[in-house]
Amino acid sequence: RKLAIRAAVRDAALRLAVRHGVERVTVEQIAAEADIAERTFFNHFASKEEAIVAAAAAGAEALVAEFRARPGDEPVLCSIREAVLVVMDRDDAASRDHFTALRLMHDTPSLVRQQMAVLTAQEKALAAAIAERLAADGHLCNGRAHAQPS
Repeated sequence: RKLAIRAAVRDAALRLAVRHGVERVTVEQIAAEADIAERTFFNHFASKEEAIVAAAAAGAEALVAEFRARPGDEPVLCSIREAVLVVMDRDDAASRDHFTALRLMHDTPSLVRQQMAVLTAQEKALAAAIAERLAADGHLCNGRAHAQPS
């Protein structure tokens, strides 16, 4: 239920931001569009901006999940490339919302802070996934990656 409410709020926030512009949308409008109380909104998001970029955050999480799903013996760079291609090639509502949120973040200066938070979280999650893969393959020495002999 919590995930469904969070998704409804995220979708409403994105839809209203596209329709009216980020600056003109209020938490009250988002809550009404999602058919929830404002208090419920704040149980899921700290701000309207966070709710608006949540689709981009979900896309970032999908990328990391796709990387983790790649074969462990596949080279890391190939896995990253393939994960990106899988996420970008999806033609579903979540993917469209991800790209809509990315465009909004690019075009709206007030979303820069949230954009940086999404990118930082994605970077940390992807770095952790890469480190886990390298450790599992024996490519880490004292917590650091090292080159394998050719």
